[in-house]
Amino acid sequence: MRLAPLLLSLYPHPVRARWGPDLEAEIREARWRSLPDTLAGIAGLWLHPVVWPGASPRRRRLRMTTMAVAVALACWFASLATAELGGRSAQAAGHSPLMSAGMALLLAGLALLAPFPVFRALTATCRIAVSRLAVPAALGAGAVIAVRAGAASEPHIVQAVVLSCWWTALALGAVQSCRTIAAAGPHVVPPSAGRLRLGTAFLTAGATANATALLGFSLNDGPDPAATATGLGLLGLLTTLVLVLRDTHHLPTPK
Repeated sequence: MRLAPLLLSLYPHPVRARWGPDLEAEIREARWRSLPDTLAGIAGLWLHPVVWPGASPRRRRLRMTTMAVAVALACWFASLATAELGGRSAQAAGHSPLMSAGMALLLAGLALLAPFPVFRALTATCRIAVSRLAVPAALGAGAVIAVRAGAASEPHIVQAVVLSCWWTALALGAVQSCRTIAAAGPHVVPPSAGRLRLGTAFLTAGATANATALLGFSLNDGPDPAATATGLGLLGLLTTLVLVLRDTHHLPTPK
C-alpha cells in the first residue's frame, strides 16, 4: 500500500520506535482491506497512552497527564469561545451558574494535574516554559494593552486585529501549555495515580457541566448552531476524558 509510510507516521512515536518496521510491513501486506482496522488501531493507541511501550510508570503518568490537560484545555477554549462569540443561547449559557461551575471544575482539575518541578532542574523547566509560552503571552499582553489604550473606539479593522490577537493568544497558549508539559518531562514530577485520577474526575465533571449548559440553553432558548455544535463536540471530548479516567485504574499505586 502506497499509504503505508503515511499511516505509520500517524502512530505515536514510542510505538513507531519499537515496532515501526514490522507495522509498516503488515500495512503493506494487508493492503486496502486493512485500512479501517489500521485507523481504528491508531486512534485507540492515541486514546490510551498508558499502553505505549518503553515507558516507566512515571513516564506513563506524564503521558496521561498531557492527554488529560490537552482535552481539558480544548474543552475550556471551545466553551469560552462559544459563550463569547456565539448566539444568544450560547451567551446565556456562558453566564449561567452551571457553566461557571464547569469552568471552575476544569480549572481545579488542571491545578490538580500540574506536575511539580524538580528543584535542581528548576532553571531548565523555566527555560522550556518561557521559550514556548513567550509568544502567546506577548500576544495576550499586547491585546490587553491595546484595549486599555482605547482600541475599542478605533476603526473596526483595528478592533478585529486586537480581537484576533486575543483569541490567537488563548488558543496558542493552550497548545503550548501541553507542549511544555511534554517537553519538561525529565525535569518534573508527574501527578501520582491518585492525584491523576482525582484531577481527571474534576475535568470530566467540568466538561459535562459545560456541555449540559450549552445544549440545555440551545434547546430551551431556541436553536443556536454554535452552542449545539460545541455541546456535541464537548461530549465527544468527554469520552476521551472518561477513557483516561478509566486507564488511571491500571496504574500502580505506591505502597
